Formats: sequence, structure tokens, C-alpha cells
Amino acid sequence: MEGIELLYALTAGHWNQGFGSEMAECVTAAAFDLLGIEELLCLTLTTNRASRRVMETVGFRYLRNITHVTLPHVLYRQSATEWRHSRRAKRGQE
Repeated sequence: MEGIELLYALTAGHWNQGFGSEMAECVTAAAFDLLGIEELLCLTLTTNRASRRVMETVGFRYLRNITHVTLPHVLYRQSATEWRHSRRAKRGQE
């Protein structure tokens, strides 16, 4: 797997409070809008439903199952074009 990966982590005491989505949203915006990165990847263990929810909330799309460090993971991606399109759509709904 090659590319720039979005990473985020929270201690258990901060789970289920929206912090993961907020962090991922801010970092994704900075990557695409400030740094000019064209694509981001994200992965997590297949069993980590909360992390998958964060990725999907931020607009990442499932690509495929992969093996990473000998464990089953899911791989997601998002392009800058997709990001900008989704931001315009969200603004249009407000």
C-alpha cells in the first residue's frame, strides 16, 4: 500500500464523543485544502466498526480488504476532488 495515510487515535475515555470524526475532518481538510494532497488513504482492523464509521462520516470510501502487519484490515480512500464535491453538497443542504 502506497500513499498518504490519515491517522487518528483516541484513548478509550474519549471514544463515542465525536472527537474522532472532528479530528479526521480537520486533518482531511488541511491535507486537501492547505497542503494540496490529491488523495488520502485510511485503514483499520476489519472489526473496528467505530473507526470505519469515522472514515465513512468524513467521506472516505471502502476500497477492499487487505492484510496489514499480518492482520485483516479494511482500506478506504478519498480524493481531493471527492472531498471538494462533498463539501459543496453539504453547503447546499444547509
